[in-house]
Amino acid sequence: MSDKLTVYTLPGDRSDLWKDALEEECQRAHLARLKSLHAIFDAHDLDLDDLVLIDADEITEPRVMGRNYFIYDEQQVAAVTLDIRRHPGKVGMPLMTDGSIDALCTTIQNFLRISKTVHDVLSKRAEGKVRKGHPGPLPIDKDKELKNFLSGSSGSLPLAGPRSVHQIDEMFARVHARAPWLRHATQRIWKHARGRAAAGVTGYSAPPIMLWGPGGTGKTELSAIIAEEAGCPALEMDAGAGSASFRVTGVESGFSTRQIGEPLRLIAEHGIANPVITINEVEKAMGGVNTAGGLNTSMIAALLPMLEPSTAASFRCPASGLVCDMSRISWMMTGNSISHLPAPFLTRIEVIEVPGLSLKNYFEALDVLCPDDPEMVLALSHFVLDNHSKPEFSLRQIIRVIDRLTPSEEAYLCH
Repeated sequence: MSDKLTVYTLPGDRSDLWKDALEEECQRAHLARLKSLHAIFDAHDLDLDDLVLIDADEITEPRVMGRNYFIYDEQQVAAVTLDIRRHPGKVGMPLMTDGSIDALCTTIQNFLRISKTVHDVLSKRAEGKVRKGHPGPLPIDKDKELKNFLSGSSGSLPLAGPRSVHQIDEMFARVHARAPWLRHATQRIWKHARGRAAAGVTGYSAPPIMLWGPGGTGKTELSAIIAEEAGCPALEMDAGAGSASFRVTGVESGFSTRQIGEPLRLIAEHGIANPVITINEVEKAMGGVNTAGGLNTSMIAALLPMLEPSTAASFRCPASGLVCDMSRISWMMTGNSISHLPAPFLTRIEVIEVPGLSLKNYFEALDVLCPDDPEMVLALSHFVLDNHSKPEFSLRQIIRVIDRLTPSEEAYLCH
């Protein structure tokens, strides 16, 4: 799978988008032909991968090599070779063969090769898809300042983060070391990220996650740690500070001030296609009104298409008119309750409960948060023992004490 993604392409600069679309068409054609080959081999009770190795680095001209270690029947190989040559679309290949592996490799190579005629057809198909998805003129054509801002990240962008299952494991080992008291949530997210890496997804990727539970347990901090360890740009949005959908989607050109949404702005600023975006207190995003044009300004309503991969991949920015692929954003939501969140929202996300912290959890947090200072560790240990059972006690209080603790205060806390 590609280690880059085209999030958007500015008008007049669609070459990267066309290249991506053409590569996708060629890949689809290649996989269809591979499927036909496997069917032919299966009909003769043979396994394609036992006999040959296909190097498809150059997908239009793949190389095929025989595997020397496999003992084969020449008559079977000859029959397979002839069936491949009889396949529709391969007229002109000689219907004679000596049953050798070399002849089979040459036949398969010819079968998989994407000819110039087929390549031209695929190219026109890719161009049609690009034109259909990016008609013009667009609102951005009238806004030079916005166009200049977006120009730096037009075309293919890198995907940040691990490139293999092993690197995912190493990354989450570091995440766990920094937040051991959140091991349950960390393990759930790690399994999702690991599964995607095993499926060939490049860069950090996880489904939309909702961490809910009492405040002050480190939910937001976990999201920040994951983004930092993955090397992904990060953004925090406070749903309680305003419910308007404009912060997510942007403001269309009909409003007094045109602006793109914060997620797209983050991608454009950093030039990375897979940021981690955290929305805190998401249960407070339920508000919103319907505008005169019928637009629901609820942040929850704006998030719904962003959380569905198929719709996120073709998000149309109202400010610029560009079709943007936002499918690689890793969304992290936090909140104290999920009881009032709508079902369409909850069905799109992975819900993980983060319960209140136990005394053991607080001491695990102390090991990470507290500086390497024995006197401070002792003072904070007494502070936790004296206060951990109080309903209002949380990690926030521990962090505040660490930030302002002085030698005299340590002595006070020890008594």
